[in-house]
Amino acid sequence: MAIRRINSTSPSTASSASCRWAIRYAGSTRCTSIPSEDYNSLNGQPPQNTDYATAEKYPAVTYHDIRASYDVSELFNAYVGVNNVSNKQPPFGVTGVGAGSAIYDNRGRFGYIGVTARF
Repeated sequence: MAIRRINSTSPSTASSASCRWAIRYAGSTRCTSIPSEDYNSLNGQPPQNTDYATAEKYPAVTYHDIRASYDVSELFNAYVGVNNVSNKQPPFGVTGVGAGSAIYDNRGRFGYIGVTARF
């Protein structure tokens, strides 16, 4: 399993605005731990539960995130963004909240807006 993050930020030197585009990639993962006696022979024994899941591996997934921010003043920064722009759902049967599935977003597209204050 490979989890990678690529950020591309293009701040403007003439103003106080910036944009960010991020790519999150998770490579394909097995449904069970390795070595798994469900799909593989282990200690000379045949696989124990080959119909454990509909797939032996979950597919690789790529998420795209975008964010823009603007310095309203020296004390305040406003930002807006969208995570999982392409609205990719976790593989069927995976909740995305734990037990090896937390690498997947558990909700689809997610937008946010906020303000940061500096004191």
